[in-house]
Amino acid sequence: MKIFKFLFVVALGFSALIASDSVTFKSSKGDVVIKKNPKKVAIYDFGVLDTIDALGVNVEVAIATNVIPKNLQKYKNAPGIGSLKEPNFEKLFEFKPDVIFIGLRTLPAYEKLSKIAPTVYVELDYVNYLQSSKQNIENLAKLFDKNVKDEFVKLEKEINEVKGLAQNSDKKALVILTNDGKISAYGSGSRFGFLHSDLGIKEADSNIKASTHGQNVNYEYIAKINPDILLFVDRTSVVGGSKFGKDTLNNDLVNKTKAAKNGKIIALNADLWYLVAGGLNTIKTQIQEIKTALQ
Repeated sequence: MKIFKFLFVVALGFSALIASDSVTFKSSKGDVVIKKNPKKVAIYDFGVLDTIDALGVNVEVAIATNVIPKNLQKYKNAPGIGSLKEPNFEKLFEFKPDVIFIGLRTLPAYEKLSKIAPTVYVELDYVNYLQSSKQNIENLAKLFDKNVKDEFVKLEKEINEVKGLAQNSDKKALVILTNDGKISAYGSGSRFGFLHSDLGIKEADSNIKASTHGQNVNYEYIAKINPDILLFVDRTSVVGGSKFGKDTLNNDLVNKTKAAKNGKIIALNADLWYLVAGGLNTIKTQIQEIKTALQ
């Protein structure tokens, strides 16, 4: 009996040692346990790179290099491992990563990537964007033995300020993405909808279906909804094209809206909103942009 108890205590101690030496990442692809302080990290999710950068982590990285966000240009000379949608498996194998981080764009390659190194799908819940982002950031901080508590305290203060502004305002907002002349709208629970679901900003249209790619709309729709605030993410400025967002929205119908008359057609930081979702620096900027829009 004493031997059994001794072995049980040893087993518990060993389990605790493993737990303290690793971090468990949870997603719809299952749990992945990663040993702390990996030396070489392959990144197919710019939100992860943004957080690593914000935390001041010193680690060797390889990244998707087809489109590098402006705020992460310091990593442009890092080893390239393909694009977000088309990983270069040969380059990745040569890099020999300890862990691979991917986002939604790279998810179809999950099984193949997992054969090269432990692969973490950094999943975002757009219904609970801020909470899921915080959880991802906290996991990354634990992985690299960084303390993010003070950052969260400051962030929570900013979030509560925006919530207060939203609660005391009767202004209704519409978020759209412009894409080379095309327009799609996003509501609560969708890709850009956290300003409604998390921050409490009133929706100009509460009937938008939640989806990753948004609901296709036109100038007549914007005129009919007539938002007090029109926020837009210009995809063309990120990936290229012939018609930028400000030109797309320079339209007679749009110019008659309350948003236009009150100088509240606001371009959001497209790089961050479109490419770097969930990153620590990104969230800080997003909160500030929304705060400015409400003032």
